[in-house]
Amino acid sequence: MVVDIHYHLFDRTFHNAAMWDDIARICVTFSPPDKPITLEEAKDKLLPQMFDPTGEVTVRNLDRWGIDNATVVAVDSGLMHGDGEIGIEGQNKAIAEAARRFPDRLIAFLSVDPRRPNALEIVDRCVNDWGMRGLKCQRRIPWEKAHLALQIISYIFDNFIGIGARAKDLCYPCLFERSYILLRNDTPSNNQDIMYSLLL
Repeated sequence: MVVDIHYHLFDRTFHNAAMWDDIARICVTFSPPDKPITLEEAKDKLLPQMFDPTGEVTVRNLDRWGIDNATVVAVDSGLMHGDGEIGIEGQNKAIAEAARRFPDRLIAFLSVDPRRPNALEIVDRCVNDWGMRGLKCQRRIPWEKAHLALQIISYIFDNFIGIGARAKDLCYPCLFERSYILLRNDTPSNNQDIMYSLLL
């Protein structure tokens, strides 16, 4: 079985203009050297191709690429750029609905920035109300805030996979973006931000 463990579903309403500008800049940066694109081309042509809130295009792509399942996840950019029209809860709900539409192909992971004041409430709603099957922390956070991410892991363990949980709930994946936590290297020879992975 082939599983894509990192696949984002997007819709125009998921993010505000500042976040879409950032995504368009990423598209420009990674465009082929022999076929460079402009920022406006990225916004007008590439971004609309990314919109797939129902998961239908994603499933067709999985078929084309010979992939059995994909873990689908939102991107919580709200604290960096401001929330989009439907906010992170709306994004998570849309992801969960897409996975329900294609239960044999899509696996819904929730996304939340652990610095949100209501992060634990969002986790609770995603797991209990919408049946999301894992956690993906997307945004990089400063080292001094790392305890907030660990608080969410502890909350998931205590409430969803603790004593008395159903057997199928005993494994709840928690994924962190590579270079998730930023540390400060204060050595005289290399006074730069360096990034470490938090491996669980």
